[in-house]
Order: sequence, then C-alpha cells, then structure tokens
Amino acid sequence: MNYKILLTLVSLSASLALPSRVLAQSLEELPLEVLNYRFAQGTNSFGIPLLRPALWRGKIAAVSSSTRVITDQDTKSSGPILAQIPLEPAYLEITASVLDPTLVGERFEVGVVETRGPLGTKGQVRLLSSLWDTRPDVPAGLAGCSYEIHPHWTLSSLLGTPDKAPLRRAKSAGSADTLRLPDLNQPHLWETFFVVEDRGTVGWRNAMNRSGPEMGARIIPPGTGFMLLIQGNGPERPLVITGEARRHAFRRPLYTGRNLVALGHTSRHTLSSILANRDYGFQAGSNSANSDEIQFRNHGRWEVLRYVQGSPGSAEASWQCLTARYGGKIENLPLLPAQQAFWIQKIQPDSDFIIPAPTP
Repeated sequence: MNYKILLTLVSLSASLALPSRVLAQSLEELPLEVLNYRFAQGTNSFGIPLLRPALWRGKIAAVSSSTRVITDQDTKSSGPILAQIPLEPAYLEITASVLDPTLVGERFEVGVVETRGPLGTKGQVRLLSSLWDTRPDVPAGLAGCSYEIHPHWTLSSLLGTPDKAPLRRAKSAGSADTLRLPDLNQPHLWETFFVVEDRGTVGWRNAMNRSGPEMGARIIPPGTGFMLLIQGNGPERPLVITGEARRHAFRRPLYTGRNLVALGHTSRHTLSSILANRDYGFQAGSNSANSDEIQFRNHGRWEVLRYVQGSPGSAEASWQCLTARYGGKIENLPLLPAQQAFWIQKIQPDSDFIIPAPTP
C-alpha cells in the first residue's frame, strides 16, 4: 500500500475514534493508563510506551522555518500556559494533519527556556534542533496540524527520586543496580547510571563520575529503550507508572547498526504492525552482513530474527527465527510486548521508521 495512503487512512480512523474534546485545543488531561513493570535479577530491557501528561494541546496557525518557531491558533488560551511552561525538557509531537497525514508523528525538541516568557505569551513555541528529532527541518506544512507538548521521561520521573527508586544503592556502580542508555549526542555510545549512597549522599550519578552532578533529570528519549541490570538474588521488584496513551502514529529514526527500540503504543506488536518489511525500508539478504535483524527477549533469552531474501531473482522476503521454532507465520505473532525494548539492527539508516496507531 502507498505510504501516504496508509497514513491517511490511519489518521482518519484515529480521528474518528477520538472523542471531540481530545481534538480541541486544551490543557485537559486524557484519562491516565497504568503500566506495570517487574525488575528481575540480571539484565532487563524496557521501554516506555506511555506519555507523561500533556502540557498543552493545540493547533498550529503559522510556522517560521528559519527561526524554528510555531504559533498556536488560539493565542489567547495558549499564551498564559506557554508563558509559564515548566522548565523541564519537553518535546512537541504532531498528532493530526488533514492536509498532509505523512506529518503525523513528527517530533521536535521544545526550547522551554526560549518559549517561557514573552515568546510563549504570544502563543509561540521555539523548537530546538536535537539528534532525537524525527526530522532536521521545521517545514511550513506544519501549519494546520494538531500537536501536543509533553515533558520527557527522565530517570527521576520514571524510577523516582534517588531515595525512593526501587534500585540497589551503593558507593560505586559495580555494586549497585545500573541503568544503561544511549548517549544523547552519540547514540551508538552508551552511558550508565546508578544511585550512589556514600557518606550521607544519595543521588543519581553517571557511573563515570560518581562524585559528579545529580543526574535525575537525564531524559529517556521517546522510542529509546534502556537496559536495567539488577544485582543480587532477591525477589522481582514491581514498578507502576501512569501516563497518557499515544493515539496516533509513532516515529523513531533508526541508525545504521544496532538500535534499542521502545514501542510508542500500549499494545503488543507484531512484525507486520511495525511495518517490518521491504516496502518500509527493511533490507533482506542471505546473512548478517546484508540483512536487517531484530532481537527480542522471550522468557529470559534473546531470540534472533533475520529478514531473508527468497530464491535468486525472487522479490519475496520473509522473517526467519534463527534461535527457536515458532508455529504460524512469524510476521503475525505478537512477539513485542508494549513495555519491553528490542533491538533492530539496520544495514542502512532509516529516518522515516514509523509505527501506525493500533486500530481500535
């Protein structure tokens, strides 16, 4: 199916399914959903499909691509809110577009410092340039789009303040539970964080600098999974979070090599539902050097899927599991739980990786 036609149908069906109050400009929160995690001994891979409650929902009236500023359609209502936008990392995400549905899901980092004050008073939002944006430019076509602004998940907003986080604290990372995330500036590199407890000090720290600054505000970008290493032999530890469910398509750029991906919706997914096929940028081949691969956790072990080219001269390609045998067509099995991260290994980068909104 043509990419634009697919997104048009998805966008229209999502709009019809949503209550009218959600489509209007407002600060009203959607009903919160609950997500349960259980931290087991050893290495865990998690993602966060929920959104922290929106700071503002609106519709874009005008775009200044050169200055990366958008203006809300209802400046009277948005001005007082945007002028006092909290000074914590946040992003803007496009939720609907009647004129160009392919813009749905585009995401941009918000300059909260630049927006707060005079700019926000005029109903305007400054967008920064970030490696975690879904595109480098701010197109004029965003005018007329509906959008939401959400605060990022951070170490503290997800796991709690250092004194309340359900993690083992210690003087050094080697003795503590640790959380690993891709570096914000170099996504192929990783950073490790832990809760230090030493001589009365309790705080989130980077493992490379345990006497450094508090790191509780470190963001976990949308679509980015994280690895959690739990020490010891104790029972599983529960974590419950609440947030809003995304009801539109989700975008997450993929780099060449390994990407630890978190889903953007609260339902289980299949390879078909994440559009893991040739029409949407996945490359099939005969071995790991020329084939895209996906790895997911199943009962404590990593299963490896490879996108395999059919017979010579054939246009057919299919996913094959290299580590286990599954009954039925593997593309249609619900292998990807909402709160679990998984690896996508890409031969070529894909800046347009998109997962349509689940159908009601």
